[in-house]
Amino acid sequence: MQPRGCRWARRSRAQTFPDGFEVLGSINDVQRQLGNAVPALLVEVLATEIRTQLPRSPAQSDQMKRTIASTDSSPIPTLAQPVPASSLKLRGTHAAQSLSGCHRAEQVTRGI
Repeated sequence: MQPRGCRWARRSRAQTFPDGFEVLGSINDVQRQLGNAVPALLVEVLATEIRTQLPRSPAQSDQMKRTIASTDSSPIPTLAQPVPASSLKLRGTHAAQSLSGCHRAEQVTRGI
């Protein structure tokens, strides 16, 4: 007996789409759409929770802004510093490896 693939209706149900929900496109399109989908019930739960946290009046909105401003501890951005010469001399003499970030920009734009 050979294992068979999961049918699209079952995959759709696993993502909590309602029965009868149609996904259109080629087999690859349908597979990608269902694979990338966020389960509908998860979206509903998240949206409900976000709604409870939103301010309901301008006064609540102002209070929320003050709270965020008083607790903002984001670091101040700084400019990147050049690599010290003492560190640059530690580079090896080996050829750059594919997708290592060490190859030239034109190789990246070629689609490697």
